[in-house]
Amino acid sequence: MTEWQRLKKDAPSIFEHLARDAEEDHQSIPDYLGERDDPQDYFADLMLYCRNQIAKVGQRPMILAVAGMVRSKRAILRSDARDTLAKYQLMLDNDLCKALKALRDAQEWRMKSIEAVPETDGFVSENAGAQHSCKPFG
Repeated sequence: MTEWQRLKKDAPSIFEHLARDAEEDHQSIPDYLGERDDPQDYFADLMLYCRNQIAKVGQRPMILAVAGMVRSKRAILRSDARDTLAKYQLMLDNDLCKALKALRDAQEWRMKSIEAVPETDGFVSENAGAQHSCKPFG
């Protein structure tokens, strides 16, 4: 078994990374490592790269927490925008109250007009004189 086959068997991730780096330089693995003064430098650099990547992954939760804080601060409206929104909400509430009052008035008028229907042809209207239990909203 050659040393490259043993490396591929014992450390497949390292071999894969080495093969990819050699392929990017359009060289074979022995030629790629042969360009270096000491082939062990490649493995030392690879270990340093992996440690840096692990450190970055360790910082990810902290970065996500900071990003969440930034997002939440952006979600809070400025004072002038909050005032404008509050005024608009108050206007909508007033319009809703007016619409409900108009609805209650229309229902009351309708109930009174039903009660005022006279007998016709000897028949009494089904709703005439009935007590209605319509209460105002709210």
